[in-house]
Amino acid sequence: MADSEGTLLIGQIADRALKEAAVSAVTDKLALMMDIELANQLNPIDLERWLAADDGNFFHDIYGIMQHLDRGSKQMNLFTPRYTIVL
Repeated sequence: MADSEGTLLIGQIADRALKEAAVSAVTDKLALMMDIELANQLNPIDLERWLAADDGNFFHDIYGIMQHLDRGSKQMNLFTPRYTIVL
């Protein structure tokens, strides 16, 4: 996937999270996009499948990344997104 395509999908994922989260800690699109980008670098994610996921699975990965990603150490603290690409 080209970087621009990945960036577009990450933006769409962030938009969906902001739009669909009724009561949510998701309030900063740029911060969420940066977290998703770092999570995707650390642990490649099938962004297309994630974007198309049902709400339960979609938000599992959103909140999991938000809770477990440590930007300072660049670690996921044992969290693995459901839409991880299995190599």
